[in-house]
Amino acid sequence: LYYAPQILEQAGVGALLSNLGLSSASASFLVNIITTFCMLPCIALAVRLMDISGRRSIMLYTVPILIVCLLILVIKQFFQINSVVDAAITAISVVVYESVFCMGLGVIPNIICAEIFPTSVRGICISLTSLTYWGCTLIVTLIFPY
Repeated sequence: LYYAPQILEQAGVGALLSNLGLSSASASFLVNIITTFCMLPCIALAVRLMDISGRRSIMLYTVPILIVCLLILVIKQFFQINSVVDAAITAISVVVYESVFCMGLGVIPNIICAEIFPTSVRGICISLTSLTYWGCTLIVTLIFPY
């Protein structure tokens, strides 16, 4: 999710904010601040709900929201929408996606990985799973533009 500011910039959110008198760098910084402050309450909520409802239910409730956000981003491409509305829809979808992702898929696999392995091999196994995760992320990032 480190590419969300670039997605919002390409959607024209930075241009909209620069129309308000902000420079491009200030608009990008403002977008980062807004997305971060939207994610913080979701992280706190996830920490609280994880003890109450469990990891499985959080995953089951967050995945459909992620799918809906992605579907909105895809479906809006088929309609002629004003650039302001297009940027607003993109911004809301990306911020909601980021916030919900950090509640479920962003953190729960790491928690499970830390708990699933025995203490004697936990360090090596977590290192290998992290290497696999970041390697796959690199591959997807390199292939995605094509």
